[in-house]
Amino acid sequence: MLRRIELMSGLATGVLGLLGWAYAVFGPTSRYVGSAIRSNGRTTTVSGSTSVVQRSLEPLGVVFFVVLFLVVVSVAAVAYRHSRRRGKAALTILWALTSLLWISVVLGAASIGVLLLPAALLATITSVAGSLARTQE
Repeated sequence: MLRRIELMSGLATGVLGLLGWAYAVFGPTSRYVGSAIRSNGRTTTVSGSTSVVQRSLEPLGVVFFVVLFLVVVSVAAVAYRHSRRRGKAALTILWALTSLLWISVVLGAASIGVLLLPAALLATITSVAGSLARTQE
């Protein structure tokens, strides 16, 4: 039963993590407001939303999003592998990936961290279920 919980929550972590990642990258995550004075003296206000893709992103930001993508996909893959093969190394990697996901949530708490919170919670459930299943063997 714990292996099934580990597998399902691991796969759900991957799906929710990728959805949160996709919204963080492609969704309207920032707003802008600007104004301009026309030649006739009238003022025009412009406002809207942009995504990370539409803005210029610093190289460190690109690295952050790529690493985050790899962590989310890896949690699902390692959870699948551990639920099938029950290796101690896979469980250690799963806990390390869960920790990296939580670090990403904390570092991005003011912006995209909230979008990753469901995936981080499910990754924790995955890791705990994997650990409990290992102790029952």
